[in-house]
Amino acid sequence: MSSRLFIILSLLLVVLSTTGGIRTDLRRAESFDMTNAGLQVIQVSAPIRGTAMDLRTNHCLTNVMFNASAGSTLIVDPSDPRHMVGDTNFIYDLASNFFSASAGEVDSENAGETWAQHIVTGINCSQPNFSETVGTYDPSIAIDRAGEMYVTIQPVFRGHFPLYVVKSTDKGLAWVLANSGRPVFDPQQLNVVSGKGSIIVDNFPNSPHYGTIYVVWINFVIGKNLVGGIAISRSTDQGTSFSQPVQVSPVPENESFVNPIPAIARDGTLYVSFASMTARPTVESYNPDYGQRTEYVVKSMDGGMTFTAPVEVTTSIERRYENALFESNPSQSFVVNPTNGHLLMAVERPAHVKYELPDNDVAIIADRSDVAIYESADGGRTWGIPQTANDTPPNENETVFEPALAVATNGLVAAAFYDRRLPCPDKPWILTNDVGKQNLCMDTVLQFYNDTVTLTQIGVNIRVTKYSWDPMNPGSMGRAAGLNHLWYLGDHFGLAMTNTTAYPLFDANFDLGDNPGHNLQLFVAPVNVTTKVLPTEQTSSQTIISQAQTVSGGSQDSLQFIAIVVFAVAATTALISLKKKGSIR
Repeated sequence: MSSRLFIILSLLLVVLSTTGGIRTDLRRAESFDMTNAGLQVIQVSAPIRGTAMDLRTNHCLTNVMFNASAGSTLIVDPSDPRHMVGDTNFIYDLASNFFSASAGEVDSENAGETWAQHIVTGINCSQPNFSETVGTYDPSIAIDRAGEMYVTIQPVFRGHFPLYVVKSTDKGLAWVLANSGRPVFDPQQLNVVSGKGSIIVDNFPNSPHYGTIYVVWINFVIGKNLVGGIAISRSTDQGTSFSQPVQVSPVPENESFVNPIPAIARDGTLYVSFASMTARPTVESYNPDYGQRTEYVVKSMDGGMTFTAPVEVTTSIERRYENALFESNPSQSFVVNPTNGHLLMAVERPAHVKYELPDNDVAIIADRSDVAIYESADGGRTWGIPQTANDTPPNENETVFEPALAVATNGLVAAAFYDRRLPCPDKPWILTNDVGKQNLCMDTVLQFYNDTVTLTQIGVNIRVTKYSWDPMNPGSMGRAAGLNHLWYLGDHFGLAMTNTTAYPLFDANFDLGDNPGHNLQLFVAPVNVTTKVLPTEQTSSQTIISQAQTVSGGSQDSLQFIAIVVFAVAATTALISLKKKGSIR
């Protein structure tokens, strides 16, 4: 071989070695448990004082300590991306699987660096009209462009479950009842209750319904089976008054429509997703379809006054989990991409399902589940083949659940979920008997996507929890109540997005220095896509989107590939030239 050929081939090897070859991912391969390297995890909630009902004495107590938090949502202020507001349930007392709680609000004014928390006042047992309430539950928060916040809350009386909206104009310091002090929905029949209220504001200035506030909820009819339908009310005067309810779902028969989630497109189109669940079988009646859960979407073009017929997105199964005595309701997450109007829905997809009959009841157990993301590019009429968000090896039995979706104004999407793929570590918050167990302890996981054209994965799953935690550890509150297990994780956890950063707001009971009792608290872990996933030298959000739009592997890999091809062509040309000259044989 001639010296010229040797030099050419050597240079080609140098290029290949320095570029690392052609990678299909944006980051070098690393194990899942190490993907949290460099992330800051911040405790958001902490013990807070308020007014609560003592479940043992039925006395209303003031200035008591709420020592835990459960469930959350989180949104970005449309007028200030550094300002985020969220909600949670602050828990005071526990009795069996019931708890005395108050709706709470959390917020950050500096892009998640520090957080404040407030009890959502306006309804508690110290007030004359609410003296019989055991607490307020299931808050949902919204904020308008004037910075005014609205929260739906459900005061729980014994046998009476109305739905209220409260409002704050001073960033959560004080709250007043909206709708002139009246409930948005007040069941008049003893066997009718409200549940799972969700609120949203149309903050798109060019929308014909700009400023409209929408509240959706479930009307449950209690009988042999719990049967529920979805209703909606709206306000066009900043919450001073709300309209009479409008039916969103079909009238239920032997099923319940549950978990309503509203979302708004830039043109003002209002979408509502919800699920149907078949009625639980009884000794008298066997229901072969028990456990089936079907996800639907409807839309309104006239500001929530009328709705289209529901379109089925997918079906799933109502389930419990292997190795899980904690409570967690299955739920979908639903958003509209403001850049292109695409609809995105994330759902749990249980696998390896088995049926059990404990104590004459029916239980559906899944020892594996995945999170699937569906997309519609035509206003919900049709839905594409789903993408699996979790990258758990398909041959392993681990459960992921409670998906959350969020989308930024530039089309950057994040999906978050709870994940149980790692064995329980040997930490103070892990029960001794649980150390080393598989498919039990929990982490929160984040996955980025670009959706300027179609949903395209960016990078791999990122573990955002600093430590795995044990959902079977009842913490100091549960131990004081004599419970073997405690935590109800809520129906969802919060996730907010700016054009570069995701903010998962999740439950955990590990201790970073301010949770020695190992009670459930809220934590946040800001994840910047430019520093965690994409090459660090490219920081423009527009560059990020164009890179992700081109290939999921990123433009860095594309440029490396192009450089290799160009060099290879040049080398081949040189070899041909040398051959013609007779320099090589």
